[in-house]
Amino acid sequence: MKTGLFLLFALCSLISCAQSNSKPDSSTSTSTEASPAVNTKTDSLISSLKKSMESYLKNGNASYSQQNIDECILILKDYASNIPKSSSKDEVVGHVKSTVLKLNALNDATGGSLIETGERELIAEIINIPIEKLKYIKPGEDATEEWREW
Repeated sequence: MKTGLFLLFALCSLISCAQSNSKPDSSTSTSTEASPAVNTKTDSLISSLKKSMESYLKNGNASYSQQNIDECILILKDYASNIPKSSSKDEVVGHVKSTVLKLNALNDATGGSLIETGERELIAEIINIPIEKLKYIKPGEDATEEWREW
């Protein structure tokens, strides 16, 4: 009886070990969910963008308003929250296109002054980082170029 229980226990242990060894390594997983580090980086870039735009506005040199800045930030935050929920490359492309077109319209409404060179680089990074991490684009690619007017 003791030998039978020992063999049963040993068999269960072997099965358990085999199952845990066959699980995919989370570091190489291609999850459709952006990592917390990507979300933190994106949030940090959005915050930097807002501070940059507000600083220029406070200096009195801007031909845009705080409302324009807030709308830009809202568009980017909406994008950042929707990308991790995307289930396909087509859905991601749709989010990128929609976001870029909204930013084009907003920038046009400010006479092209809201998104200058520095802001353009930050915005492109905000849009590209999560989709690069999800492997929908290669490092260094810019998914915004096709629709971007800024």
